[in-house]
Amino acid sequence: MPTTAIDDTSVAVLNAVAHALEIDQTRAARHAEYGYTWWIAPGLRQLVSVETSAPDGARCLRIETPVWKRADAGAIAPLLEALRQHARGAAVLHAPESGTVSLVSRLPLPASATASRARALAGTGAIQAYLAAWAWGEARTQFGERASPWRDAIPHPELGMDVTPDPVLSYRDRVLRPGAAERDGAYADALLAATTDAIERSGLGLMPRRHADDGPITFAVDVGPTLGYLEVGLIDGPVDARSLGVVFTVPGHLTEARGEACGFELLLRQLAPGATDWVLGSWVPVPRRDGRPGFGLNHGLFLPIALAPADIGPEVAAAAARTVETVRAWFDDGAPAPVAVPVAETDAARRLVA
Repeated sequence: MPTTAIDDTSVAVLNAVAHALEIDQTRAARHAEYGYTWWIAPGLRQLVSVETSAPDGARCLRIETPVWKRADAGAIAPLLEALRQHARGAAVLHAPESGTVSLVSRLPLPASATASRARALAGTGAIQAYLAAWAWGEARTQFGERASPWRDAIPHPELGMDVTPDPVLSYRDRVLRPGAAERDGAYADALLAATTDAIERSGLGLMPRRHADDGPITFAVDVGPTLGYLEVGLIDGPVDARSLGVVFTVPGHLTEARGEACGFELLLRQLAPGATDWVLGSWVPVPRRDGRPGFGLNHGLFLPIALAPADIGPEVAAAAARTVETVRAWFDDGAPAPVAVPVAETDAARRLVA
């Protein structure tokens, strides 16, 4: 791993990820001053980097796995939907005009536990690796040789395409599932309680409501032109096994295509240099809850239980607040409000009652 020309803390972060994912140095190549690329299988690579441009000096860990380039958007649409559903701990970054698709995770690292937090959450890269390999396999099964040129595949600088599949592809069965089973129950419940308590104390969420004894807790959230909904709960999944989910929904009446475009816009804002947003899930258009035509926007922040430190609940709550601020800023910068009718200038509590 790179150890020169960058500060010791960033080196520690990069090495922590390499240690957690058991990256063999023969698979890795330095690609930039603050990161490296490593090869998971023939042509399948992952970029690990440290961002240091936040205004407060905080570092962010960014892991990205290229999947496709110049892909047929219509053909891969069902695969994109599946990736968004299962990529808990990562977002699907899809640029429709270029056909470029990648999986990306981005995590601000607290100064008090920079390397240890990077080590704990490095498994988001393993989720990306598993899903990228799955996506390539599914595309080949469904489209045959037609899908081969879509792969964003680059040879290793020394090994070329002679790269054996890495054990990280079995991380789901070796780490995520056993870890989730071990932490289910009291550990997961305490993490959920710490997150919801922090949301309530912060004043971000209004009028919390629990759907059932073991169901998610829903908060109303003021985002300016409309009220959004923040749902917090524990959610099972086939890849992550079980995650703490914080799902933010902005109701609207967008077309599905416009919803896709808005989601891409918001994700780019979250990934912009200097941003401090967490990226552990995608933005997707979702149908209106009342059954009427139109789509709103939905953002998932999914933290796999197997990777979650016990004290991270307040940080997850702060991350949810940052997502809400990103949407507010997006509206302030002129984004069309995705609501069917103008909203009167009243405070959030009055709108809730109305």
